[in-house]
Amino acid sequence: MATNSNSGRTRRIGKGSLTKYKTKSGVRWRWQAYAPINPNNPAFGVKRVGSSGYRTAAEADIALREALAKIKEHKKVVSSWSIPTVEEFGKKWLAGLMLAPATLNGYDVIFRNHVVPNIGSQKINQVTSTDLAIIYKQMSASGRKDVINPGGKLSPNTVNKIHIQIGSIFQAAVDEGLIGSNPARMRRIVKAPTSTQIRASKGEIEVWDIDQLKQFLDWNRDVYDDVLYELWCVMAFTGMRRGEAVALKWKDVDFTTKVISIRRAADPVLIRQTKLTKTGKSRPVLIHDGLLELLKTLKAKRGEVHPSFVEPEAFVFGLPNGSLRSPNDISARWARAVMKAVAYMNEQNSLSNPVLPKLTLKGLRHSHATMLMKNGTNPKIVQERLGHSNINTTMDIYSHVTTTMQEEAVSNLVETWEETKTILAIDAEK
Repeated sequence: MATNSNSGRTRRIGKGSLTKYKTKSGVRWRWQAYAPINPNNPAFGVKRVGSSGYRTAAEADIALREALAKIKEHKKVVSSWSIPTVEEFGKKWLAGLMLAPATLNGYDVIFRNHVVPNIGSQKINQVTSTDLAIIYKQMSASGRKDVINPGGKLSPNTVNKIHIQIGSIFQAAVDEGLIGSNPARMRRIVKAPTSTQIRASKGEIEVWDIDQLKQFLDWNRDVYDDVLYELWCVMAFTGMRRGEAVALKWKDVDFTTKVISIRRAADPVLIRQTKLTKTGKSRPVLIHDGLLELLKTLKAKRGEVHPSFVEPEAFVFGLPNGSLRSPNDISARWARAVMKAVAYMNEQNSLSNPVLPKLTLKGLRHSHATMLMKNGTNPKIVQERLGHSNINTTMDIYSHVTTTMQEEAVSNLVETWEETKTILAIDAEK
């Protein structure tokens, strides 16, 4: 290795160089080398690559050696001045994802609200595992960005989603040769919430029992005179997701076999458009006679408005003009109806304790599943009606019901054992 004392430069002939330069913070070092533009095709020529900001010549020399090793192995070498920020690279990564619009929208919300504010301005190669560990801790304590509780605690589930997205962004940077390793995958340092912590944080789901459901539906029909009464009934007695319910067409209802075929869902992001169900498959749901008659009556009323509203391709719960309803709109309308129902019933009963607790639209779906399981329905049937991809999802969500089922099973076992003892005692006397 030759040294030029005047320039402060040490040079490996034909291999690269180290250069010393002055900054306000003191002396710093940079390395430079020439690398192929296309590592797999030397005909494209070479380009100058390098990196700066090293405190010592030794640090710069190590980085140079690593770059030269990459060049020798025909790997891509990227200059520090051409390395993008996390925000720049993340936007590019998001643009290349082939996902459903609703899923992409969720990714974009996480990226804008949590990734960009915390590490967006940093170069993709500057973020360390320790940085991420600190950020996750801060997010857990005060990372909420919503208007309801800004600065509040983020749930373990949300922190885990952020961690998964950050890990995917950095893995893409690894694959493109921008960084050597993924800082989000250093598990001894970066400790994302575990599945146990996520489950524990969710708490118990809120549901109505059959009496509370009947109270609400009777009020909704007779007092509130809700045009969406039939929709709430269908959702309550089938367990459909909101998007699946509003996307239901008359051709999906078989009045002979008493089966509703759930084939599609309304997209909550793309207005007036449908998509595949969550599992990508259609599923049949058997309905009872009461619900069947309700749908027959609704079809007759819709046909009186306009014949096109009862054609096979027409939406069962379409807007007054027949077009597809928005899933977000019916969630809002459900919330208003429940709020008014709770106020009305509490006023009528003049009780200090709420007669009817508040319930989300998703809670209506949970209520359907809970009632089935408490009545002894096989969990596999519940899974099929709800459209869960596997039985584990069903059992995990409704673990509170399986505990009750176990208690009943043990009680039945005790009764059986007592009867057996009596029979054995009688046989012994004989």
